[in-house]
Amino acid sequence: MSVADYSFSFPTELAMTGPCPIRGDARMIVVDALKETVEHSHIRELPDRIKGREVWANNTKLLHWRIQMTRDTGQKVEFDLVKKVEDRVYEAIGSGAIVLFENVRPWYTEDGITASLTHTRKQRVRVEFEREPDFDKIGNLSLTPQIKRPGTKEEFMTYESSYASIPGSLIPPCAGWHLTEETRSKLDWHELSLHTSWDGFWTLENIPVSDQAGRMSQESYTIPNPPKGKVFAVGTTTVKALESYARSGNSEGLSNLFIHGADFDFKLVDGMLTTMHFPAMSVMTMVCALGGLELVIDAHREAVEKRYRFGDYGDCFLLLNSKPRIDFHPPVL
Repeated sequence: MSVADYSFSFPTELAMTGPCPIRGDARMIVVDALKETVEHSHIRELPDRIKGREVWANNTKLLHWRIQMTRDTGQKVEFDLVKKVEDRVYEAIGSGAIVLFENVRPWYTEDGITASLTHTRKQRVRVEFEREPDFDKIGNLSLTPQIKRPGTKEEFMTYESSYASIPGSLIPPCAGWHLTEETRSKLDWHELSLHTSWDGFWTLENIPVSDQAGRMSQESYTIPNPPKGKVFAVGTTTVKALESYARSGNSEGLSNLFIHGADFDFKLVDGMLTTMHFPAMSVMTMVCALGGLELVIDAHREAVEKRYRFGDYGDCFLLLNSKPRIDFHPPVL
């Protein structure tokens, strides 16, 4: 498989850059992998479409890890923290400006804490704070790179799902954005946590897809009372957590599982709800592995023709009845 296999013509005006006025007001394209059919529906019809299914979703919550710093000259710089190295020390994704002015002290956070900045590798910076900052107070929202504007503190309430509750993610799982409390009350609802990283989503490079697995970072997950049979998943991060458990038998741990290819053996998940993904994104390989490459890409092309909204704030993609696999039996440790 190559990047071209996961590509389709996409007009950029279909990329949503802000939330819909009302949660739960979303179209939903419905793909049945067994019947090889594509229908058009609405998210409010989801409970009827998956009646009787055990539904799992990711309840991770965003960290406030986009930080702006200044120095006495008034110079400003902004970066995203991506990993805590030790107390007061973090790795960050920086810009050329950070590299240019590394080790120039003092840099100040919004609440006056000083920090030193040291370039470590391409676009990565080591940030050492004088003391641990209160990120809930000074941090801002990190939007995915596909949204070409800065986030706002007010947007924390609208960018992630209404059931997000366990802090730990740098990028929010958005598949459940349109699932209101009323809709969830009609589902056999279960939650797990997988904390997403900046390296969990990327644009595929022009090399064989199988050679790109090394780009997937380790992400921590926890699955309370794991399922014992086939389930329906809300979002690609939920699929990653469940399929990682199915392979390791560990209900919590780290996973860098990269799901791709028609021969991937889904052991737990046989249906999913996700967003309308952009062409040639790494998460598209998972959706195509579950539903079939040609059917899934053709459905996205049809969604473009019908002017569906794409991206984090976009409409919904429902995938039903993936090809049957061998019955699941939890690994014996």
